[in-house]
Amino acid sequence: MNTDSVQAAVSALLVADPTCADRDEVASIVRRSREVKSWLESVDVQCARRTRELASAGQSEPPESLLGDGGNRTTKDAVIITTRSHACDAMPAFEAALADGLIAGGHVDAVANVLKRLDDEIRATFISHEAQLLAAATRERIVEFERTTREFAAWLTAERDRESGVDTAAAEAERMREAANIKQWFDKASGMHHIHAELDPERAAKIRKALRVHLRRVRKQDGNSGRSWGHLEVDAFMQAIASGVTRKSTASSASSASSATATSSDPELPSDTELPSDTVLPPDAANATTGAGSDGQLEAFEPSAEMRVPDITILVDHHTIHDRPHGHSICETSDGIPLPIDTVRRLCCDAEITLASVDDNGVVRKLGRSQRTPNRAQRRELQAMHRTCGGGGCDVSFDDCQIHHVLFWRNFGPTNIENLIPLCSRHHHLAHEGGWTLTMTPDRIVTWTRPDGTVHWHGSSVDRAPNGVRPSPSRDPNRLIA
Repeated sequence: MNTDSVQAAVSALLVADPTCADRDEVASIVRRSREVKSWLESVDVQCARRTRELASAGQSEPPESLLGDGGNRTTKDAVIITTRSHACDAMPAFEAALADGLIAGGHVDAVANVLKRLDDEIRATFISHEAQLLAAATRERIVEFERTTREFAAWLTAERDRESGVDTAAAEAERMREAANIKQWFDKASGMHHIHAELDPERAAKIRKALRVHLRRVRKQDGNSGRSWGHLEVDAFMQAIASGVTRKSTASSASSASSATATSSDPELPSDTELPSDTVLPPDAANATTGAGSDGQLEAFEPSAEMRVPDITILVDHHTIHDRPHGHSICETSDGIPLPIDTVRRLCCDAEITLASVDDNGVVRKLGRSQRTPNRAQRRELQAMHRTCGGGGCDVSFDDCQIHHVLFWRNFGPTNIENLIPLCSRHHHLAHEGGWTLTMTPDRIVTWTRPDGTVHWHGSSVDRAPNGVRPSPSRDPNRLIA
């Protein structure tokens, strides 16, 4: 952003009055504010770079200290700015775009977080695609671009490993498992106890899934309607810790995407209750359960927990699980956290595998009017297409959404896949009480229309792999601008 543009943006903000602005005027104010903020972030990058130069000459303290003290920032924020400056050194076009207000600091952070994890060879290849990555950054929100950078780096690594015959993915998975740790300490000043867990993706996914399930239960308990979300999360955490969890891990594979879960045969639980990884069923449960271990031998499940929670759901396409990763591979948890393919293949040894073919029009299950609540199979199919809320750019995860009938049930909307979409509580409220209109075509193109008749958002609601088949543009360097 040149000097004239900065001055124009600041001048516009100085005379703006958001308190009496209409929708378009508020949008203009927000855009100007973002442009100025991005320019200021570019100034911080230059300051961090210059401070590094001065510090190396013994003429200044490290940039983290100067940025923290001089800018009244936390140490964490100062470190982020310093790391951002290193990324701009490697990819100067991002710094120019930041100064021009075309991207935000978070876009540069996404690049920085990837660069610091790559070896020299993949790092150089990643940097060579700066123009394509910047084009993606200018059109994607930060959370989307974070995924783009991670997936593109993973694709580059997989291609290099395939050509060289080196299995670095397995080594990286083992490194993360070995690096996992739990730290506990007592803060004498506050009297509070702290527990910090650093986990590999597989075990972290199990923890997140367990917490979500317990949180849903806690929210429904009497007396909890007025309690804060933070307090409910603590109660859910304690319940998850208190409930024993033991049973063989589950995973999944699919022709385009699939999921896997274990279901309970315990007569005291609903028939559709899912079991966690390593949960053991009591021997006196109805329909006593046994399972095959990785060596093919049957093993009986011994008694353990009085509360059981769902295990993780993993989605992986058929070609990846049986052959190798490719340009549009899917191998991730239901909320989009990538997992090494070798880890998933191991989990599949003791998994219940559900196949879900996903074509251009989505998978349809005809349940008609007899059932209002989507069944487990439908949720799995929706999960194979949606990482997040169908609200158009919303990044609330699928597991935190409710399944919404686009044509309301009360208006004779069927419980079929083509009429179902995951929505977070905010977008669910807009669709019901908020007066907004939501429509969806058979190929899952959604249109959100505001109460005043203005189209707010129009586009595909599928965000895992577009329509389940088209290669993700974020993975193929030739498709980054697609």
